[in-house]
Amino acid sequence: MVVANVGQGDGGVIRAPNGRVHCVDAGPNGQGAATILPLIQSLQPSGYGYTVCSHFHADHLGGLDTVLSSLPFTVALDRGSVSTPTTA
Repeated sequence: MVVANVGQGDGGVIRAPNGRVHCVDAGPNGQGAATILPLIQSLQPSGYGYTVCSHFHADHLGGLDTVLSSLPFTVALDRGSVSTPTTA
């Protein structure tokens, strides 16, 4: 897993042995395009698998909209109801 410097928050990309990439969070707004997409391209993916949103804080999910609209990831996962506290 490559952990990206997205400033405040988290963002990371996993490149599986088969070359598929998976994205875990993408930092705050703007970091999807500025950091995560270039990182994914640098890993020369053979395909796109999962994106994961660990929790509904803007510094983790803000950049995911750009990632999901730019690349053909097959599945997007999150932790469920936005009304449930993130500590539950």
